[in-house]
Amino acid sequence: MASRTKVEIAIERAKAAQSAATFGMDDLPPLLRKPVAAVRLGKTEKSDEVLVGKKDAKGLLTIQSGHTIVNFGRSETTWAAQHNRRRAGKAPFLELVSFARQVVGLADDGRVAVLLMGHPGAGPVNPIWGPREDLVISCQPNDILLRYDNIEIDLW
Repeated sequence: MASRTKVEIAIERAKAAQSAATFGMDDLPPLLRKPVAAVRLGKTEKSDEVLVGKKDAKGLLTIQSGHTIVNFGRSETTWAAQHNRRRAGKAPFLELVSFARQVVGLADDGRVAVLLMGHPGAGPVNPIWGPREDLVISCQPNDILLRYDNIEIDLW
């Protein structure tokens, strides 16, 4: 049995002058409400709020192959929910994930990919591949980081 690669993704907290209004898991479309872990980011690590699971942001950002991290801000959450309503609640999971600000995943061979999203339906999204130590998730206060396990995304 092959050993699993484990990587900790760095996070950069933007110093927003004013954070977006608070939103929660109930604002996400139902298919996105079942992550393994979810954390609402505060301006500092101490002010983070665990929404699902027991992992803080640092624990959520330690990933293995098959793990996917999704970053949703208030606007992206609203767009995903509206899209799901237009599809009568039947939008597929990956279509809803495509509204996220960023999606981060780890391939079985240890490569980390960051997908900058935000315009679903605009065609294929090319991953940004780079040295693991250079990859950072940039977040605003009140963004929600969600981690899903065993997600199959063709780009990995």
